[in-house]
Amino acid sequence: VGLDPEKKTIYIQHDAAVNPGSSGGPLIDVESGKIIGINALIRSNMEGTSFAIPINTVQNILPKLLKTPRSPLGLLIVNIIPKV
Repeated sequence: VGLDPEKKTIYIQHDAAVNPGSSGGPLIDVESGKIIGINALIRSNMEGTSFAIPINTVQNILPKLLKTPRSPLGLLIVNIIPKV
């Protein structure tokens, strides 16, 4: 996974299909329909094992990210303006 063992970061381990290049999408609880995390990591040597950043962690750092676009979690926020 390439995580720094000195940093204590909590991830949700799951087996939902996440393909290379498609991380950043939501991890959704199928029973409630609520977003519970943001898919962030794929374990290439463990097929079907992925990790998501818990949504409460995302909610806690989002205000900081909006002020300063630097993240210890490797997130990039981009405003997308549709063509009219």
